[in-house]
Amino acid sequence: MSTFDEREQAFEAVYAREADRRFRRDARRNRLLGEWGAGLLGLDGKAAQDFVKKVMRADFEPQGEKAVLALLADALEGHVGPDEIAERAGAFEDAARRDLGEDDSDLPS
Repeated sequence: MSTFDEREQAFEAVYAREADRRFRRDARRNRLLGEWGAGLLGLDGKAAQDFVKKVMRADFEPQGEKAVLALLADALEGHVGPDEIAERAGAFEDAARRDLGEDDSDLPS
């Protein structure tokens, strides 16, 4: 195997690790957002779990994070505004990074 092939494999491995960490971080953030939103809506039990799943699935839409925030804005209208939802999303992303043992110095945004 040539040096070029080895470098290519190393870059692919780094990309795969970063993609996996990003996926896990986003999933954790979305779970926290869903749990927070369910609490604001007074949901519990199965209804809360279903809401959390709905929030987490929204990230798989073509708009990704924008779809998550739009879903929450619609569901939480009258409870909180888009600015607080965005603020919470940032705080929960930071919490997800901590939960997963990541720090800001080793991750791209």
